[in-house]
Amino acid sequence: MAKTKRRFNSLLLAVMLLPSAAPARVGETETALTKEFGEPTTRAMQNVMVKGKLIPSFPKLTYLHEGWKITCILVDEKCERTTYGRDGVWPEEEYARVLGENAQGGAWSDDPKGGKLRTVKRSWIRSDGATAEWRKNIGLTVITPAFVEAEKAVKDKARNNLRILPKD
Repeated sequence: MAKTKRRFNSLLLAVMLLPSAAPARVGETETALTKEFGEPTTRAMQNVMVKGKLIPSFPKLTYLHEGWKITCILVDEKCERTTYGRDGVWPEEEYARVLGENAQGGAWSDDPKGGKLRTVKRSWIRSDGATAEWRKNIGLTVITPAFVEAEKAVKDKARNNLRILPKD
């Protein structure tokens, strides 16, 4: 385990110096994202499910850039959840580079609860509680504590106001 962690940290350090193919990072504003990629290819609302109801809650921007599909969910005008979509199993350096770009001063480590099926799913935890999960054919999603808190607030508010939810 220690050998794997050292190898990952070495890759992370080395790759942080490489140019970025998917430069969107958590913490960036829509203005910064648009400056980097141009206008989003799609603009929608991210839904949060509460008691079987979908509640549109957060702006969701999708960009296509150099073979990547990058989806950013904004909370208080900052990207707090990002998915980097690219098919197939990624080379180890690619995980390290994307995680390094999303470190925000923290350190990533393999999730001890992560599965043994590394060709299908992998997980990481950042020192501040952010999480990252890669799933084959979906990509790597980085979720910050700010997104988790905002999503919880939406759910709590909706649960407290169930009578105002639309009836189907």
